[in-house]
Amino acid sequence: MSALEKLIEKIDELCQKIDSQKQEIKTLKEKTQELELSILQKDQEISEMLANQSSGEQKLEALFSRMERALNDN
Repeated sequence: MSALEKLIEKIDELCQKIDSQKQEIKTLKEKTQELELSILQKDQEISEMLANQSSGEQKLEALFSRMERALNDN
């Protein structure tokens, strides 16, 4: 095999590696976008849970206040 053929073979191998890495980068970018979306969804769920918890705590505080007033009235 001549030096030129070896060089062409090496260049071809490098091109294949570049194509493979480009595909891997594309796949990683897609996975990153999916993860970012998932994080945003989880963040929204957590915000809703915290809002519900806060609402629940306020309702309990109001209930305990009513109970305390009722007990003190007697």
